[in-house]
Amino acid sequence: MNMIGHLRFLQMDTLQKPADRTFFGEVADHLTHDEKEVYAVISNTDLTEGRGKGFVKAYCYELSTARRVGHGGYIQTGNCPIEKHKLYAIEGTSYWHGPVDVLTMTEADKTNQTRLDAKTEVIRKMRAAGITENDIELLREK
Repeated sequence: MNMIGHLRFLQMDTLQKPADRTFFGEVADHLTHDEKEVYAVISNTDLTEGRGKGFVKAYCYELSTARRVGHGGYIQTGNCPIEKHKLYAIEGTSYWHGPVDVLTMTEADKTNQTRLDAKTEVIRKMRAAGITENDIELLREK
């Protein structure tokens, strides 16, 4: 397996700190400064009891896409946890390196992302105005 093949199987989020890059030796020399933050949808190999191993089900560019993909796809049909990860470019290639494909937004995701961004902005303004987290949680309850 060539150097780029080895890099594709690494957990890319372990390369976040510059000091960590030296651990990977020759491969680290070919990492560019291009990084992209994506959302990782986490699933489990045992969806019944959750005794399996967690794994990345998909990488998505936008949070709304990650929520759609992770909806009902976790243990006992719960929603999948979502984590932020980084993907890296390698010199001489024109694509991002990571263990799975990154999903692009659908039209519904774009609409949901706009709504999610608006909600996030309102909550940011509420916090800036001094509204407590408990009050914000009360407003979120249905």
